[in-house]
Amino acid sequence: MIPKQVRKILQLLLIKSKTGKVNWLSAADLGVESRSEEDYSVITPDATVNLWKNKNDSRIYGRILNSKGISIFSFDSSDDENDSKLLNSLFDEARTSALKTDETLEGLLDFLEKNLKAESVIGEPSLRDISK
Repeated sequence: MIPKQVRKILQLLLIKSKTGKVNWLSAADLGVESRSEEDYSVITPDATVNLWKNKNDSRIYGRILNSKGISIFSFDSSDDENDSKLLNSLFDEARTSALKTDETLEGLLDFLEKNLKAESVIGEPSLRDISK
C-alpha cells in the first residue's frame, strides 16, 4: 500500500495533470535509456516522479527520486485497488501529456479537414516508391 504522504503527492499530480498543468516527459524526451516501452517523468526542483509500464505486465511502477537523482521511494499498482486506480489514472494522464496526444490529434484533424477537397495526395510516399 502506498503511504499517505506519497498518495497525496500522486493525487495532487493527478489533479494538476488533468488540467494540463504538468509537463510530463518521456524517457526519449529526457534522452535517457529506459528498460520500459512507456516511461514518463515529471521533474520538480526537489524531486522527480517517474512512472513506467513494462511490456506484457498490467502493473504500473513508480518511484520518487530526490534532487540528486537517488530513488527514495518505489511503488507499484499491484497491492491495493485504490492505489491501482490512482496509478492507472495518473499514468494515462502522464502518457497523454508526454506524447502530446491531444495536440497531435487536433493537428491531424485540422490538416485532414483543410485538405479534404484538395486534389493533392495526403501522406509521405512509401519507401518502395522512393527507391524507384
